[in-house]
Amino acid sequence: MASPTKLGSATVCALALALAGCWSSGKDVGPIPRVITPEQARAAEAAEQYARAAELWHRLYLDTGGEQLEPYLGCGRALLASGDAKSACAIVQQGLEVFPREIELHLLHARILDEAGFQRAAERAYEFAVALDPDDHEAELGLGRVRLQLGLSHKALGPLRRAATIDPDDHESLRLFAIAAEDTGTLVDAFAARRRLLLLEDQPSAYRYVSTARLTFDPDVRAAFPYAPEMATPWIERAIELDPQSSEAHYLHARELEERGEVERSRAAYRRAIEVDPGNLAALSDLAAQYYREGLNLEADRFARLALDLEDDRRRREVLATYLVEEQ
Repeated sequence: MASPTKLGSATVCALALALAGCWSSGKDVGPIPRVITPEQARAAEAAEQYARAAELWHRLYLDTGGEQLEPYLGCGRALLASGDAKSACAIVQQGLEVFPREIELHLLHARILDEAGFQRAAERAYEFAVALDPDDHEAELGLGRVRLQLGLSHKALGPLRRAATIDPDDHESLRLFAIAAEDTGTLVDAFAARRRLLLLEDQPSAYRYVSTARLTFDPDVRAAFPYAPEMATPWIERAIELDPQSSEAHYLHARELEERGEVERSRAAYRRAIEVDPGNLAALSDLAAQYYREGLNLEADRFARLALDLEDDRRRREVLATYLVEEQ
């Protein structure tokens, strides 16, 4: 551990300027006791008195000569909570000079960078934290989360899988892992994670039911979970009950009815999905296909034309074009 004297005058000066943010906002921090304890600073944080907390942690930093970890962490947290990410980052960076292998500092550093919008830098900070402790849940989750934000789902999958393994009951780990798995086409894993979320949540939303039921139509999911279609039925029904205006829930209901051979009921569900959302391309396309198979060419033509107004994919447009009635 480096001593305060080894930090150098420039470093100490920079730290003092950063810590000045604790009280320079003009906020009333209240009377400061002559003898300050960590308990007082923690109590101010717990009461969300962040300016006071930062001031108390700063005093503790001075009293201990910068040789204790907690004042760096406390003042960094308090400054971040008060909206001063720049000063919070400066303080934590100074703490890392003294405690370069303290994972808590690296995690706070990564969090500050993430909240400030510097996801690339946050990714590197989380990577360092993971290197220090690959079994740290917060490090793995944070690394996966920032990679998702960067659009790197393929790189997010590993850390999010590990986060969900370390804490299989953590909702955020499961939710983000499911997103990354879907993005990368790992739908069996996505389904397992979303199903687990349904079991853990007390009152799942309509979206949660729909996003899970949607995956049960995938062939790989059905191969891994043979009873997936039966599981989906109550989920879809519950989603419609919770949100009658969910176009996707009505669409999934139509698909399951069609699979069971209930053509008339499925047609009504497709129409309901389109009524709720006229831009539901999947419902328009599938309904056009159903009408075409049933020999109802005029209806097939009608919905195919609506779908063609929205469809950009060349191959799907070619299929839709086969449903059109040739003009005489």
